[in-house]
Amino acid sequence: MRALGPASASALARHLDVSTPTATAAIARLGDEVLATGRGRASRYALRREVGRSGNRWPLFRIGPDGRPERLGELHALHGDRQCWYLQADRPLPLYMHGEFASGFYDDLPWFLMALRPQGYLGREFLRRYGDTINAPHDLQVWQADDVLLTLFLYGTNLSGDLIIGDQALHKAMPLAAHNKITPIERLTLYPQAAKYADRNGPPGSSAAGEQPKFISILAHPGGELEEVIVKFARIDPDNAATRRWGNLLLCEEQALRLLAEHGIASAQTEIVDVDDWRFLQSTRFDRTPQGGRIGVIALDALDAAYGGGVGNLWLPNVIELHRQGFIDADDLERIRLLDAFGRLIGNTDMHGGNLSFFVDRDSRVVRLAPVYDMLPMHYRPNESGSVHDQPFNLPVPDLGAITAWAHAATLATAYWRRCADDARIGERFRALCADNARRIDDWRNRFGI
Repeated sequence: MRALGPASASALARHLDVSTPTATAAIARLGDEVLATGRGRASRYALRREVGRSGNRWPLFRIGPDGRPERLGELHALHGDRQCWYLQADRPLPLYMHGEFASGFYDDLPWFLMALRPQGYLGREFLRRYGDTINAPHDLQVWQADDVLLTLFLYGTNLSGDLIIGDQALHKAMPLAAHNKITPIERLTLYPQAAKYADRNGPPGSSAAGEQPKFISILAHPGGELEEVIVKFARIDPDNAATRRWGNLLLCEEQALRLLAEHGIASAQTEIVDVDDWRFLQSTRFDRTPQGGRIGVIALDALDAAYGGGVGNLWLPNVIELHRQGFIDADDLERIRLLDAFGRLIGNTDMHGGNLSFFVDRDSRVVRLAPVYDMLPMHYRPNESGSVHDQPFNLPVPDLGAITAWAHAATLATAYWRRCADDARIGERFRALCADNARRIDDWRNRFGI
């Protein structure tokens, strides 16, 4: 059973060269060490596998928009030629258990849980704090399924979306908002403190991977509503070109999201907060509710890894494939086509699969486009050494088969660059660059007749 993984009694009997009743009797003697699934000829048996000291099975929960938990099923770790997992669902889960996963078996940690692994800037911050506790590798890129499972079980209290694995994480998650909230006035003191703590490693204003540093917080408003936020930050040092550039880019991100929202495209709600020599871009989490509840979301890269074609790490080709399979509807496909064109016309070179997300409906496998976030001209970000540049980005060749979307995107891009050029909060040198980009977009539109 260690070698074969989930198998029928007859398959085990053939492997051992014994009769099926003999194999069935041997399975029975193993008792609770064995997980039995299916019925009749579809019955399968698998040997349970311990993960660290955390057991071999864990309940899976979702926290609803009202803040109440709902049990979805139980996850089992199993032996096999590869580490194997089984989700014993309490109710239908059309998105999570579709296609090759319909039986509940996964050759790796289920894709929707693997998507919750620590990653990016906040992932490296987590690793610095807790990596030794779970005895995990110090390189997130080489983490295995067991490393991720232990992390979710022990520390997965405030993850993206609405999923929680294990009673321990659920117990810690339920009072999370009540114990960590601050008032809007307190943020003027606490945000700089959090930024100083988070920015203690690496060059000022940027992480070791060239990403924008950030932290999370929960605001408690006078009416009792909660606002969970992600806060990007930069120290505004007049003698540091990198921090000046990041400060300008935070303003550019705010302008992009506001412009898109004004034109009917759902975007993350943001606010710029300047305190002393710090600039913060506060973004309201769209996977949280004012009641302290949660909303299911999944990023494009996770959805593509499970069901898509894996065309690089690009938005449009992967979304088209997921649309073809019925996961994404036609309206969202057209919105993403517009966003893809707009991003390319504002120099957003960071439109990877983790920067586009979808709301999950527990009763449907069709996902809905979540608000836009991380939309800014990342072409101009400082490099890892802190150097900045003003080189123009390459303007794309439009897709003439989707000319309506490209024409709309060009109109928005021209308005965007002009708006940034007129924003007095942005540095004079960068405003001139924005004005030049507005002229470049106009010339580009004339060249292609858009």
